Amino acid sequence: MCRRVPTIAVLLLCAAGCTTSGGSVGSIETLTSTAAEDGPGSGETAGGGSGPGATSVAEESSASASSSATSATGPSLDDTSGTTVGSNDDGPIFDVGTIPDGGNTCGDDSSVSFSTIWIASQSTGTVYRVDTFTGTIEGRYYTEPSMGRGSPSRTSVNLQGDVAVSNRASAGVTKIAGSLDRCVDLDGNGTIETSTGPEDVLPWGEDECVLWHRDFPDAIANKGVRPTQWEAGVAPGFPCGDPNPRLWVGYLATGEVARFVRLDGSDGAILDTAEVSGVFTDHPHHRPYGGVVDAEGDLWAIGHGSGDTGPLLHIDADTLEVTNYGNPIGSFYGLTIDADGNPWACSRNLAATQAAVFRFDAVTETFSEVLVTGGASLRGCAADEAGRLWAAANNPCGLVEIDMATQTQVGPQIELPGCVTPVGVSIDVEGYVWVVDSGGDQAYKVDPVTHNVEILVENLITPYTYSDMTGAGLGLVSGPQG
Repeated sequence: MCRRVPTIAVLLLCAAGCTTSGGSVGSIETLTSTAAEDGPGSGETAGGGSGPGATSVAEESSASASSSATSATGPSLDDTSGTTVGSNDDGPIFDVGTIPDGGNTCGDDSSVSFSTIWIASQSTGTVYRVDTFTGTIEGRYYTEPSMGRGSPSRTSVNLQGDVAVSNRASAGVTKIAGSLDRCVDLDGNGTIETSTGPEDVLPWGEDECVLWHRDFPDAIANKGVRPTQWEAGVAPGFPCGDPNPRLWVGYLATGEVARFVRLDGSDGAILDTAEVSGVFTDHPHHRPYGGVVDAEGDLWAIGHGSGDTGPLLHIDADTLEVTNYGNPIGSFYGLTIDADGNPWACSRNLAATQAAVFRFDAVTETFSEVLVTGGASLRGCAADEAGRLWAAANNPCGLVEIDMATQTQVGPQIELPGCVTPVGVSIDVEGYVWVVDSGGDQAYKVDPVTHNVEILVENLITPYTYSDMTGAGLGLVSGPQG
């Protein structure tokens, strides 16, 4: 029999250097809190309710639809059979091949591949695990104890393949193992009980690949956790990354304090906190919004502010000093970082008349702008190894390619057949571009050279993720570790 995760409430405000831990069963820790979710007009789609309470697994499953992935020219895939397109594998892929930095083996037997994309379902409070080779949905997991009320929106994958998924409504973050050997056999029966497909969502505390959960009860309603990013943890003795790297998360706390918290990756304990006041106010568009890390483990974060012109912030990994670079140039929405450690933000220009991409030179500390033709605004964006930035475009919907070296748009906006509201972009282990279409309940796998749609994952439920859904972004800045 599977064990349920205990519910424990603790105070999370912690001085730098301390650790805070609640009760635990095995390696799973759960702390609970309640916060309202995003409301209309925020630039995000509202999630599925607010306040305490939970839906049953039966209710959740009945609201679900099975998912299929379809090649642009090929047949449909069976949701759970492991049938593949363009692959000779006949089952779920956990860790194979090499990491996204392009060829690291990290020893004879420890090669890691991020052949998984983690896509949050905001209205159902779950996260999908999708095989990027086949488009098969291999699992689906609740992201916090209420089993449906969390409104998850950000996922981040570390160099071990584990995911952290953050909840806006309940202001918390959950870690899920990326491979079976990192799950925990809580009941000692010799078997890992875990989800095996889109309709197989185990009750909270019964999925043994859900490792821990951390809540932040000091978050203001509607301003829960958004910036979410693992550190690489690459250091002497850990050429492939620390097995339990630290995790950055950010939110707006009571007193209009932007709080950036670093957690212990092994159990979710709070290690230290950086704070900044006077940047955000209790206004519908004021909140930390996205985050990326550089090779030093520093966090770069953007926010929404009045008129959507939130600032660019830098948090030093060693001193926790916060530097506010402001925003003299436009609206920040999506965020990525290039191999040289320069943050790029995507949205629209200062006059809100044209879509735009913004680069911040981390050495000269200056902004530059690339105006984009096509959609009226951009959402999530991601950088790849070839020096290209890819951004989701809205009104009309599509995909935009930017040459980062020349800071120019490459060709016209790329068509995504049947798209509605693309929101998030990520790069997979093969270099393909994934676009999550929240309005269309689907996700596209796009060839970066031909721009053909290779796979379409359909029948997702309100998929909504802006962040590094595959771990390729982290692999890009961490560099070769061999």
